[in-house]
Amino acid sequence: MNSPHTPAPFPQADLTGVLDGSLPPGVYRWQPHAGDPGPAVGPDEGGWRSHPVSLLGVTDGAGFLDRLATELDLPGSYDRSWDGLADALTDPGWTGDGDGDGGRGRLLLVRGWDAFAEAAPGDAATAAEVLTAAVAFWGVRATPVTVLLS
Repeated sequence: MNSPHTPAPFPQADLTGVLDGSLPPGVYRWQPHAGDPGPAVGPDEGGWRSHPVSLLGVTDGAGFLDRLATELDLPGSYDRSWDGLADALTDPGWTGDGDGDGGRGRLLLVRGWDAFAEAAPGDAATAAEVLTAAVAFWGVRATPVTVLLS
């Protein structure tokens, strides 16, 4: 499922616009200010459930898939493949859709994206495709997903 191309640059996002709903769910580039930790790991941000993922040291697709397995609360059926990631990110159990736990949506903050994309451009393109497809899937449902690449 590797893609031979690099996706177009993602638009920049203002975190406030994501949290207040003035920006639609999507995959965005986000450049935090120095020292800004991004969305809180604890309390929800404006009703959004935040999920930080650090790609520090990740240099290939297998590392990306492993990192998401360890840092996200993905369904137990996740098999650490691109198709498995696509399935996990569209599983209603992951977003809380239907159980009243989804809040305004899910916010996935991926730090270290640039280094990962530089080390493994094909895997990064595939990861971007999977993330974009998941955002599109949830965009028409009760619990949207937004991804911030930092």
